[in-house]
Amino acid sequence: PGAARRPRSPVAGRHGMSGAATADAGLLSRLATQLGRFGLVGVANTLVDLAFTNLIFLLWRPTTAGGIALVTVIAGAIATVHSYVLNSRWTFRNTERSRGMGTRFLAFALLGIATQAAVTLFATHWWLQSGHAISLAMMNIAKLVAVVAAAGVTFVGYRVAVFTPQAI
Repeated sequence: PGAARRPRSPVAGRHGMSGAATADAGLLSRLATQLGRFGLVGVANTLVDLAFTNLIFLLWRPTTAGGIALVTVIAGAIATVHSYVLNSRWTFRNTERSRGMGTRFLAFALLGIATQAAVTLFATHWWLQSGHAISLAMMNIAKLVAVVAAAGVTFVGYRVAVFTPQAI
């Protein structure tokens, strides 16, 4: 005769994990999915941003660090609209829309644009001080570095304060 089997705990999840461990695994999985989607949206945004950066640069031909920073801000603003549409409809689509979400998104987007402008301004200033002329290649390298710097700021802000059911 077989030994009596102990019933599984109602809080035990798959593979004997507790309810809390299962919830933690689910949260990590959702976070990884969001981060992956944010990365793909980021690649698309970077392409939009670079396209407008190059277009504006070629039309305007700025010759100062301030001019380069202004190109970055204008292109960043266009990419921000693109970012909002993709992130709200795909990356963070399973979150509730809350009052003030657009304002919070705009605040973190502006922080991202400011980060990009500061990095681009610093890189351009350094480049000019090194005796080099502003070029399209320099603009694109500075812009890519700036986009990477801003991505960390915006992901954390969007995840914590914008696209979350418990948004502030």
